[in-house]
Amino acid sequence: MALKKLESSISENEATHFDRIRKPLAVTSGMAPAGSAESPERVQEILQARARALAKSVEKESQEKSVVVLVFRLADQRYAVPLVQVVEIQSLGQYAPVPGTPPFIMGVISVRGQIFTVVNLRVFFSVQADEESGQCESILIVEDSGGRMGLLVDEVLGISHYFPTEIHDVKLNLSTIKSEYISGTTSDSVAVLNLMELLADRKMLVEDE
Repeated sequence: MALKKLESSISENEATHFDRIRKPLAVTSGMAPAGSAESPERVQEILQARARALAKSVEKESQEKSVVVLVFRLADQRYAVPLVQVVEIQSLGQYAPVPGTPPFIMGVISVRGQIFTVVNLRVFFSVQADEESGQCESILIVEDSGGRMGLLVDEVLGISHYFPTEIHDVKLNLSTIKSEYISGTTSDSVAVLNLMELLADRKMLVEDE
C-alpha cells in the first residue's frame, strides 16, 4: 500500500514538473497548450500571417541587394540612371538659352535659386525622333562628384529594381552613343547610363565668358 502511494506521488510530481516545462515551450513555439487547441480557421490565419511576414522579409532583402534605377525614354529606346544620383525631376518650363553653346545645350534653368545647365540628351546622343516620339517634357536633375546638371528627356517611365546579374556588359546597337556612356544593359533592354563619364565630358560645360 505504501509502495503504491509512493509511486503515485512520484508520478504526480513528474507530471507537475513536465507541465511547468511544457507550457513555456508551447508559448515560445506558437503552440497552444493541451486542452486549448486552435480551430482550423485560426491555424490557417496564423500560417497565412507567417507566410506574409516571410514574403515581406524576402522582398526587403531582395530590394536591398538590387540596383535601383530611374527609367526614362528617348524616342523608342529606354534608358536608366542610378536613382541615388537623381536629385529631383522637373517639368519642362521656362529656361534661358546660352549664346555660343553647342546645339545640345538647351540653356539654363533656375530651381529654388540654383542655376543648372540643361543638356538635351536626344540632341547630344543624336537620337532621331519620329512624330510618335512627342516632345521632350521632363528634366532630370542629376549629380556626380563634379556637380549637378539637368538632362532633358522625352518621358520619365518610373523606378525599377535590377539584380547586378541582370545588368550585362553587352551593349545595345546604339551607334550614335559612345560606349563609355553606357555602363550596361538590363535583361529587358534598358541601357544604363554611366553618369560619371557623361558628366565628365568637357563638352557639357558652359563656361562664363
